[in-house]
This record gives sequence, structure tokens and C-alpha cells, in this order.
Amino acid sequence: MKGGGVTHLKHHLARRDDGDEEEEKDDDDEEMSEYVNIDDDDDTEQRAFNMATSPYYKIMIDEIAKARKGVRGLTPYEIMGRFLDEEVEELKRHFKKAKLYRLTIICDGWTRLTRLSIINFMVYCNGQTMFHKSINASSDRHNAWYLFSLMNAVVDEVGAENVVQVVTDNGSAYKAAGRMLKRKRKHLYWTPYPAHCLDLMLEDIAKLSMVSRVIERGKTITNFIYNYSIVLNLMRSFTNNRELIRLGPTRFATHYIALKSLNSQNTALRRMIDADEWKSLPQARTKRGEEVKKIINDNNFWKLVQQYALMTEPLVKMLRIVDGEKRTTMGIIYEAMHRVKKMIEDKFPNSNKHILYIINKRWNAQLVQHLHKAVITRLELDETRAAIALQE
Repeated sequence: MKGGGVTHLKHHLARRDDGDEEEEKDDDDEEMSEYVNIDDDDDTEQRAFNMATSPYYKIMIDEIAKARKGVRGLTPYEIMGRFLDEEVEELKRHFKKAKLYRLTIICDGWTRLTRLSIINFMVYCNGQTMFHKSINASSDRHNAWYLFSLMNAVVDEVGAENVVQVVTDNGSAYKAAGRMLKRKRKHLYWTPYPAHCLDLMLEDIAKLSMVSRVIERGKTITNFIYNYSIVLNLMRSFTNNRELIRLGPTRFATHYIALKSLNSQNTALRRMIDADEWKSLPQARTKRGEEVKKIINDNNFWKLVQQYALMTEPLVKMLRIVDGEKRTTMGIIYEAMHRVKKMIEDKFPNSNKHILYIINKRWNAQLVQHLHKAVITRLELDETRAAIALQE
């Protein structure tokens, strides 16, 4: 590996301080901080929490359970010495495959609530993703030139002749940096994250006047109920403790999941506002309480809730697939998107025009790449796999 990549990996795994580089953090830290009070300075405790989210955690527990009683655990010296060196040697062997399979560089930037800004670089090759390095970018402006310089340096570090594409999010600075990289490296492709592209589709759909109106009215119901514990407890007694709010893979997906959840509790909410317990609540007699009751009794509101929840459900399902870690998705994503659009066309033949326009505009401008099309024209579309993935 070129450019000290192995050193970066050893420092990362062994928790050695590189000075300028910060250790990779869990992507869910920002969400978790709303629910769990985590001290940013106590890295050991935070690491312990994050380890439980690793896909290897369960595997480790299973393997320990199989071992005989009295098996000795590894010492810190063994982990940081011999076994870490073995991991590095395995990584070197894996990188030798780069000339055969080529590499994809993945750039993942995020900012914590404390304004700590981290840009992680991973390398994908032959079905495996490996950490390359992290950059503490808290004190730098994330403009196109800065991002281009980072990506260009990583291409040199892993070997420009081995790299096929660079994958980033779809922010304007990253898009501009990707274009700059393509101009300099004529053989490279820049590709945005499919999950980010799908999330932008949902964002654009949420901006449609009719959809935004339904979402805002739905928020009026959920905000009112969850702002008062007595109202929330009453709601739970009618919904059998089922919640109206559930987190989705992204903020905009959460809007549509909330609409679906509201729709499933339509009858329960109507029974609640007709009950004597509701009528006796002082909150129900407020101006906002009366507004909530009016919305819940509005048949047209529920008709639109059901329509938009069902219309966007295939898109949210696809977002879950590409945002998950169960399988690689590039082999199914084109066929999956074809099926998403077909579902919307078939279920809503008279009201799909604006939704499909948004989907096609984002899809054709951002995700349709010559690199992928060249492969797909030589391979039969994996229809069965795509159908199973969408059903799941």
C-alpha cells in the first residue's frame, strides 16, 4: 500500500494518536446524543457502546460460547502486536488483488453536534471494504478545492492505476470536487451515494405543495400528542402502546414512515377523540387541541395520508436496502428502481406524474453512470434478486 496507508490502519486499530487525525466515530452518534448523555472526552466508554453495534459482535459472542471453559483471552500486547501485524499483512495481500479487481474509494464526511468534522476514506475491492484513514477537517472550509485535494491525495496513496471510481455524497461541494477529479484523472468515475440520491428524491417529493401540507398536518397531530405526557398516555391506551413516531433511515424517510404509522392508527385516533377521557383533558379544549381533533376527523386528510404513504413506500423500501449492510446493492439497484417506478405507475395511474418526474430527474442526472451501464449491458438484470430484496 502506498503513502503510509498501513501506518494509518495500525494507528487506527491500536488507538495511537496521529496528531492531525481523529479516530473514526460511529455514524449514529448525533442521533444517540439526543437520547444518551455521552461524554465526548470519555472515548473508552463511547467505544464500548459502539462495539455492540458491530456486525462482528454477535459472531464473537457465538464463537466464545463454543469454546471450552477456561480458554485464555488475548492480552493487549498480543492484540496490538502479533495479531495486529497479521491483520496488516492480510490487508497487504488483499491490496495485491487491486490490479485484478480494481478499487473504489469511498469518501464519507460528517459533523457532530460539537462541530467536530471528520472525513473518512475507505477502499472497496472485490466485495470487501477496508478503512484507509480519517481526516479531522474541523478547522477547514469544505469547499470543492479542499475536498478535491483530499480525494486526489488518497488516489495517489492507494495507486491511481488501481482506482476505478470515487464515491461521495451528493452535496454541491462534493459534486464539484468529483468533476475536478474526473478532469484530472480521465480514467476515473465519480459516483454519488445511492442512499443520498434516494433521500433527495423524498426531500423533493416532500416539497410538493399537497404533500407538504399533509406532512405538516400530520406533524400537528404527533407534536400535540407527544408534547403532553397525559395525552401521550391516553393515545397509547387506544393504540395498544403502538407509537406514532418511528425513526427511518433518513430524516425525509421518517416523514413517510410517520404518515404510514398515522394511517395504521386512524381508527384508534378517531376513537380517542370521541372518548370521555379526551373530552375531560384541558389540553383538548385548547385552540391547538381543537385543531388536532378537526384534522383527525377530516376524511380527505386520511385519504391523502394513505395515498402518499403508499406511493412513497417502494422508494423508502429501496432506501432501506441501499442504506443497509446486509448485501451489496449495485447489482440490483437498476432493476430495483425500475420496479419502484412500475409499482407507482400501476397503483396510482392518475396521480403519479409529479412523483415520477422527481424520481426520473434525480435518477437520470445523478445515478445513471456509464460505468454501471457498461457492466449491466453485458450482464442479465438480476430480476429475482431485486424482487426478493424489495419484498423484504
